[in-house]
Amino acid sequence: MSVEVPVLPAVGLSAATGGALLLGSAGVLTAAGDSGLTCLFSMATGTDCPFCGLTHGVAALGAGDVGAALAANPLAPLAVALALTVPAALLRSRRLAVHWAAPWSLGALVVAVWLLRLA
Repeated sequence: MSVEVPVLPAVGLSAATGGALLLGSAGVLTAAGDSGLTCLFSMATGTDCPFCGLTHGVAALGAGDVGAALAANPLAPLAVALALTVPAALLRSRRLAVHWAAPWSLGALVVAVWLLRLA
């Protein structure tokens, strides 16, 4: 059994991730976190959100620095892989669908990585 993935949000997230990847490869955005980008959740709570550092991690991957990417957010390689999967899926068909367990597994992975980073 599969679950339909909404196309517009999937394409938007894929484009944003691709943009961070390109900015990282051009040297415009770095993993150092000095770009002025801030997380509203982190600002409000004083605790990093599960996605803190993800943009910088993707940019580090664009620059070819896997170590910095993993240090910024261990989910960065997964974000790039998912971002590349969306256009590939759309090119082969007009439908984005995943196994019903995929969203739950992804959510569990994000929570697990977040809890490990908070520890």
